[in-house]
Amino acid sequence: MDTVSLIRGNLGRPALPKDKRIIFMTKKVNVAENGMLFSGGDPLNFSFKLESTTTNPLIDSYVGVDFSIIYKVNITLLKRRGEAKPLEATAKFDCRVPGGGISAELGRGNKSQDFSITPDLLNPDPKAGGKVPRFNFCGQIASVNCCFDEPFDGHLILKESEIMIKSIEIQLVRVETFEGKTNATEIQNIQVADGNVLANLEIPLYMLFPNSYSCATYIHAEFKIEFHVNMIVIFHNGYQLTENFPIRIYR
Repeated sequence: MDTVSLIRGNLGRPALPKDKRIIFMTKKVNVAENGMLFSGGDPLNFSFKLESTTTNPLIDSYVGVDFSIIYKVNITLLKRRGEAKPLEATAKFDCRVPGGGISAELGRGNKSQDFSITPDLLNPDPKAGGKVPRFNFCGQIASVNCCFDEPFDGHLILKESEIMIKSIEIQLVRVETFEGKTNATEIQNIQVADGNVLANLEIPLYMLFPNSYSCATYIHAEFKIEFHVNMIVIFHNGYQLTENFPIRIYR
């Protein structure tokens, strides 16, 4: 686990000192020794088992904003004494950990969640803009305990709306906690309705979890990776309704 950010690039945080990085696995494999290598010859095959070699269980590869989970292989070719410096190269690879993110309570079972959204159930958001219209939405999330390889799905139904609707969207948000601070950032935003919608029409919600920028939910003593889904309704008068649903992702 390192703070180097592939998203922010040069604007991101520098890498942590080696003694402060959280290590999940360290292995050394001797591929060949005391031999001559010729160009065009047979490849030197190697393999190693992906398993934790520390007290920290393995976690999925993950590209975050405040930190990333990185797996890499360092290759070193040592030459004979007195010759040039060793040849070195680094290659990153993805790691997907079966069973990651599974809670003892829910396991791999579905946990559906019915919802109803009306103005009197919301806390006013000063950033939402526009006059709060009268509206009534209901629906269901098929499961808030989500398998990474299966779609997040459900449906939304408009019962009534005082003002015409401009757009309806679902947004996947990751919530990173590190060094006592919690930072929520958007991963992806999918429009599920464009323009005004008919009352009592079942609008399907469907979203796939993206690789790299999302992973199994992970709670560590030093950091957390959690996920939420936002239901966003934008009205023609500029008012934006956002309803938040925490979810858990597992492998």
